[in-house]
Amino acid sequence: MPCIVFDALGSLLTFAGISQEMAQRWPQLPASAVQSIVHESLRDYVCAGCVDQYIPLSRFLLHSTSRYLRRHGITASGQEARMVVDAVADGRMHVVAGGQEALADLQAAGWTPAIVTNGSRGAVEKALARAGLLTAFDGGKAIVSCEELGYGKPRREVYQGIQDHLQAHHYLAEDEEWILCSCHAWDVFGANHSQTRAVGVFAKDAGDEAEWQEAYERPVLMGENFYNSVQMVIRRGVEG
Repeated sequence: MPCIVFDALGSLLTFAGISQEMAQRWPQLPASAVQSIVHESLRDYVCAGCVDQYIPLSRFLLHSTSRYLRRHGITASGQEARMVVDAVADGRMHVVAGGQEALADLQAAGWTPAIVTNGSRGAVEKALARAGLLTAFDGGKAIVSCEELGYGKPRREVYQGIQDHLQAHHYLAEDEEWILCSCHAWDVFGANHSQTRAVGVFAKDAGDEAEWQEAYERPVLMGENFYNSVQMVIRRGVEG
């Protein structure tokens, strides 16, 4: 059975709800505040992995929030500085537009959906449960967290780890390709250079990552949005 693996944070799951919470608390901040905090956190998280140091993404989210608020002249309490990291941990992310329909179409076409996330398993499971989608991922068995692997994307070990997980749970045959679908160009690039059987697909988001990073070679498939990307994957599977 073909398998598609989604990035969670910023791809299948969006930060729109958390952005609304921050805007209510600090209306003077730019609308892109949460997106900026997440991008800064991911940058530092990835850099830590370059020197073989695994530090959970949650730690970067916490300190990046504090730094961002200070840059905008806000002295936040310890609890206020935890706004983003606590909201993520509580699963207060929204499923991307077209996400539910895409999952339904995939399952109807005989695909097995899975997730690999730089965040925690608990956060992703809570967000999916809120949306009524946890069963689509085998009750959480088809979710792999980098916290469990001890490596962060785009390290090669992560893509090998998810491939091993898929094969161990019989979601994927040993000689079968699998699809990595992500809104992060560096994630798609990592999958395509992981020396696994992964094929990276780029799904444009509506924000800062609406365009492919041209410093990387282009992936085989690149959709206009999340739903369109999934439809392209289904058609590719049908056409072989």
